[in-house]
Amino acid sequence: MTPQRIQQDLNSRTPFARKYGVDLIFSAFQKSGYTPTLPHSIIPINTNKATASNETIEKHQREYLLNGFTARELTDYGAYPDLNAKPSTLRNPIDFRGKSISMVPIEANGHAYSDSLGDNPGTWCAGNPTVWGVLEPVLKLASRFLSNIQTNILVDAFLFGDFRELPPEKWTRKTPSDPPRYSFHARPVTDRDEAEVKTRLQTVLHMVLKDEFEYSIGFGHPSQQVRSGVQDPKVYQAFTRIATEGKKGRIHTVLNIDNFQPLLRNDLTVSERMAEEHFCSIIILHELMHALNNALLLRFWPDPENSRFFIKEPFFEDQIFSELGFALNLSLSGGVLVPFVLNRLFVAEDKRENYPHLGFWLMSYPLSGRYAVSDNQNFLDDATPPESDTFRPIPADYYENVQQEEFWDLLVRKYGVEVARPYPTVHVTRDSSSSVFTSPMVSIKIPEWEKNWHDAFRTSILEQSSASIEELISYLPDERKDLAIELQAKLNAIRVEERASFRNGRSDFASKVRRQWEIVDSSWDYDTEQLTINKLKALSTFLQQEAENHSTEIAKFMIRKDKDVAHRAYLLELNHHMRNMATNFKASTERLRTKSEDIQEAVDETIARFNTCLMMLHEKDIKAGISRYEFYNQTREKVKPEAIEALTLQTCRGWMNEDERTFVILMAEQAIKNKNKAKCGELGERLLVDFANFPFFSAIGKILLSSDGKPEHRDLANHLGHLERASLERENNVCPELIRKRWLEIWTTRTGEYQQMSAVVIGNLSSRSPAHSDSDEETIVFRGRNRQGRPSSQIADCMERSTKENALPSIQNRIFLKKFGIDDRI
Repeated sequence: MTPQRIQQDLNSRTPFARKYGVDLIFSAFQKSGYTPTLPHSIIPINTNKATASNETIEKHQREYLLNGFTARELTDYGAYPDLNAKPSTLRNPIDFRGKSISMVPIEANGHAYSDSLGDNPGTWCAGNPTVWGVLEPVLKLASRFLSNIQTNILVDAFLFGDFRELPPEKWTRKTPSDPPRYSFHARPVTDRDEAEVKTRLQTVLHMVLKDEFEYSIGFGHPSQQVRSGVQDPKVYQAFTRIATEGKKGRIHTVLNIDNFQPLLRNDLTVSERMAEEHFCSIIILHELMHALNNALLLRFWPDPENSRFFIKEPFFEDQIFSELGFALNLSLSGGVLVPFVLNRLFVAEDKRENYPHLGFWLMSYPLSGRYAVSDNQNFLDDATPPESDTFRPIPADYYENVQQEEFWDLLVRKYGVEVARPYPTVHVTRDSSSSVFTSPMVSIKIPEWEKNWHDAFRTSILEQSSASIEELISYLPDERKDLAIELQAKLNAIRVEERASFRNGRSDFASKVRRQWEIVDSSWDYDTEQLTINKLKALSTFLQQEAENHSTEIAKFMIRKDKDVAHRAYLLELNHHMRNMATNFKASTERLRTKSEDIQEAVDETIARFNTCLMMLHEKDIKAGISRYEFYNQTREKVKPEAIEALTLQTCRGWMNEDERTFVILMAEQAIKNKNKAKCGELGERLLVDFANFPFFSAIGKILLSSDGKPEHRDLANHLGHLERASLERENNVCPELIRKRWLEIWTTRTGEYQQMSAVVIGNLSSRSPAHSDSDEETIVFRGRNRQGRPSSQIADCMERSTKENALPSIQNRIFLKKFGIDDRI
């Protein structure tokens, strides 16, 4: 194919095809296949042709391109790039040191690359300013993970855990001279010490990243077919190797340039760029885990008899594979990252590395189809490949979260690096034998870091043998107390699994109802009356079943006196939506010309049950030993329309009607106008806490707090998220357009005032004598807003200020915790 023909094909492509490549099936149309289809129109027009085309595209996406999903579903789930993403605010120093040597040339020609690269952009080497421009943010993010990784269970176990030699049935030596193989195991929770782990980790990292083993990073490419004349390092993502020269050891990591090439492009959105940077940072951490093992191997090389570290890496816990990089991936992320766009090599001249990845799956590991994906990986003798693979699309806002200073300084510092793992909300499973995908299902919504993840506490209490009476009598008071704590922890773990199962069941229910309602609604105008009634009866059966499940779950929750505030909030929200659904369903049945007593009775009973569920969630005095059936019947007798209305308004402020929402906004506007600082603080706190999931309300809350007169709140209006900014700058369905524009003007004015104030403060600081105290109010404000000059004190500064109840970090902490489903006041 001539260069002119190649350019002609590129010019004829759709925007998505130019950016993400052409799919083989849609090559004649110059389409990528990744463009989301339009949703079905609510207007009943003749769209058979368009519908058939959409179905063909979605079938291809689901079966071949997007692992069981359609592009429209991924967009709805938030897995496609977010056009309003906030850029990275990371300012931390880079913890990586070492040489960077590479002779691989950069190939970056075409419309997607900046003209500033020139005709000869050089080679892939950190010393090249072009390469450093894409490598620096990757290393910053990797350093953030690395500086908090001491709380990771695998790292703790690798440095301090119990190493056990594998028994013969697990691993057979090929020759008598083969070294033994080991597995390493986590320490008990009570024995773990973060400070101890951090100290030893820094010691080993110093061996790797400083001078002892001459650590170096280079770049390579896995295919000579794509780039002629380039040495083939036979690597897919990366690899780490060691070499010895006499008593001196060297550790070298080779990175695949395909993973970094998209970062050279000039057409990436902020969200896409952060996703690519996260992908590359995880690859570097993967390889660094190998480097740590290699460093310990070289350190103990003179004394192999007493060493636990060999070329063949140890197994972690009960994992069937020995590959420390993938073990760290599972521990940090819960899976391995796989790009949406992969291997778009349509013709030889169409280089696959030119394309961004669009997004990433979190995939289960080990894989079922490609059981062995690494030369370094070994499996236990009795291991069998998994029967299926799970794909979970990572939400785009995750990449934005981990690139914010506040995320690490507040959330990770409080809960550990476990918080920095992605939590996709949906997943599909692919059977390895048939390659057939399941329908998308809701994943467990409860974050892993809310659970007690210690294995001993996850064991079902039903599987434990009860202690004998004699043993219990012989226990000392402290031993009985420890036993009670352990049993309670096991019971809590069981309840966590029960809650997760209940939430997953709601996904199945929602899918059934949606499909059933589409069947009813799409054929309403031409179905016979009796056929419509039969369909509505089937739908009412689903609603009755869900009402029964809902009441059962709430009864268990209340009778047990469960303290899980997040689950109670979830039940309240679910109850609100289910009551709305039942009410809307009743309105639909009233459209029937022929009334069906069976349907009306079923709907009335369903609404009554959901109303009773709301009352149950607010019961205070519950008799001990009462059954779920008795609890439900007693509560139902108390149900009154006025009580239901009062409880709805009391507990669900986010569901106010339009008049109530407008009234609250006008009150806030009046407080700003009158400069009523106390009112601004009161309303701002309420909006931030009670409306955390409503961007427009949380934006107003931050603006109000920035006007409450407290110095530590002054710059809060400058910390609006991308959704909050968008809700002010574009039309929304929360308030009238005139009110939105007034608040946009208030916000613009407030940020302008702060910029002027900062300029004055900076001028005052520059004119002060060195002896002036840092404790002055203006200095605190300036330091909280701009800490680039003190990178080493970022976390300490944040810790100092967060001890004040109403300090800015404390408020931000509450906002972040609310976003992740935690109420910091509990």
